Amino acid sequence: MSQRVFLHSADEAVKRSLGEQLLARGYSLTDEALGADLLLVDAAPAEAAPLCAELRGQGAAQPMLLLGLGTEQARAVGADDGLAKPFRFGDLLRRLDLAAAREFVAIGPYRLDPNAREMTDSAGRRLRLTEKEAAMLVFLARAGAQVVAREALLGEVWGYSGEASTHTVETHIYRLRRKLTENFAADLLVTEVGGYRLAGASQV
Repeated sequence: MSQRVFLHSADEAVKRSLGEQLLARGYSLTDEALGADLLLVDAAPAEAAPLCAELRGQGAAQPMLLLGLGTEQARAVGADDGLAKPFRFGDLLRRLDLAAAREFVAIGPYRLDPNAREMTDSAGRRLRLTEKEAAMLVFLARAGAQVVAREALLGEVWGYSGEASTHTVETHIYRLRRKLTENFAADLLVTEVGGYRLAGASQV
C-alpha cells in the first residue's frame, strides 16, 4: 500500500509539481491531514510555526517534513524534520522514507515518539523521557480511557521482574507525573481507584 501524503503549499505551481513527482514515485496524495501517513508542508518561514501548530492542534500526529527550513529550525516550530531550499527531489524522497519509518502515538494534544523517547505538544515543545516512562505512556495510551491496573503496568513494562513490585510502578509514576507537571503536560496522568489512565485519551 502506498504512503498517503498530505501536501500543503500556498504556491499552486510548486504543489502541482511536487504532487506529480510524488505520484510518479508511487506515493498517493490526500487533502485530509488526519488521514495521511506523512505531512509535507511548504511554507514561508513566518508562516511555518502557526501552520504547524494548526495541524498539530487538529490532532495530526503523523511525521511532518517542513520545506524551506533546516532540520533544527523545523523542529523548533513543531515539525519532525526540515529541508532547506533549494533541494534535490532525491533528497526529499530520502527524508520522506526516514519519516515514514518513524511511529508516533497520539495522546490527546501531544505526540509521543517511543523510539526517540520524546513527547511534543502542538507548540513544538519537547520533553525527554526515560525508557520506562515512554513505555508506560504507550501502554496507557493504547488502553484509551480505560483504567490500567498497577499489576498490568508491572507486567507490561517490567515483565514481572523479580526485583520489581507495584511500589516500583508507583515510584516511576510519581516521577513521571512530576516531570509532566514541571513541563507542559500537567494533569495528563490521572490516578484512579485501581490504577492509572491518561486524561482525554481515546483508544489508539
